[in-house]
Amino acid sequence: MRKKTIIGLSFFIVFISILSIVSASGIISLYDCGVLNVEGGIYELQNDVSSSETCFAITANNITLDLNGYNIIGDSVGIYECGIRIIYGPDQITIMNGFIYRFWGGYLFF
Repeated sequence: MRKKTIIGLSFFIVFISILSIVSASGIISLYDCGVLNVEGGIYELQNDVSSSETCFAITANNITLDLNGYNIIGDSVGIYECGIRIIYGPDQITIMNGFIYRFWGGYLFF
């Protein structure tokens, strides 16, 4: 019976170590448009993205969006469409290292 406890404990320690490694970088890679909703999340774009409507919606506080030298590209058609929409007043938003173009607006607060 004691051996099972040791094996269980070893598994638990390995599992906790894996969680620490995954969360140590804290960077969430982006390959397409979507919702950024992890409070305190650091998002990093991995390629240019394009959209005929709003590309990213930010719905949480303390978000960093690193465009990583890439661009968010619109189609110049939609009225009130923007590259990034910040919804319901999230706080402490950082957007850096790239361009947002061919939208009605680069970013818009709602």
